[in-house]
Amino acid sequence: MNSITQFRSGLSHSLSGFQILKDYPSIKKYLYIPYLICLISVVLYIILAWTYFGDVYTYLLKYFVFFEIKDPMHWYEYFFYIFLIIIRGSAHIIFGLFLFVLSIIAMYFLTGILSSPFLELISEKMESALTGKEEEVHVLTMIKNSMRSVWYEIERSIFFIIVPLFFFIINLIPGIGSILYIFLTNFFLMWVFGFNFVDFSLARKGISFKERLSFARKNLCALLGFGVICVVPFVPLLCMPILVANGTKLFIELTKEQ
Repeated sequence: MNSITQFRSGLSHSLSGFQILKDYPSIKKYLYIPYLICLISVVLYIILAWTYFGDVYTYLLKYFVFFEIKDPMHWYEYFFYIFLIIIRGSAHIIFGLFLFVLSIIAMYFLTGILSSPFLELISEKMESALTGKEEEVHVLTMIKNSMRSVWYEIERSIFFIIVPLFFFIINLIPGIGSILYIFLTNFFLMWVFGFNFVDFSLARKGISFKERLSFARKNLCALLGFGVICVVPFVPLLCMPILVANGTKLFIELTKEQ
């Protein structure tokens, strides 16, 4: 499967959305609890952002020192002064966008941690419906799997929050820094979300994080395609359970090709 075909396959799986419930109605009953968690998370995020985002933004911004000219006297100082105003305005906008994206990612992964046992169950039932192989799960196994899924979600969260911080450093490069930051951040987010929704199938098999990242690199284009829709704000939160089901379907198809 070439890169373009992989990308289109990933994109079609994410855009298929709730069609999967018509094809596999047996998994519908496993979606209610994680959807409730996601809905509560979105409402809570909107309330907190509306109440505290401005204060947090102002508080953090005061630690960024911007050079300025007070009372410019010469003509060249006026040109430099205008240039600084543009730079400072752009920096404020970019910093605000960075804080907004980071807060959404943090809320997304916090929601993922809370709902990870239910999301793993969706992935398990989806795989059983696709392969026809039903896994016999005992109570102790369910508890063990739930603890493992929470740890794996924390593991993913740490990695995928640290990397955007590195991109923010790139943003400080004069000239091309902002362009590189926007491109790399969106590219990374598409890959991250695509990987995250496929990763439930990998993590359930007890595969190490290093090996799962290796799988994600090998299937980069497919995961990018799957993650395109996820860069739209709140889509990953509101559609998390159904995206896990579709991500499991994509995982089954990718492993058949390999």
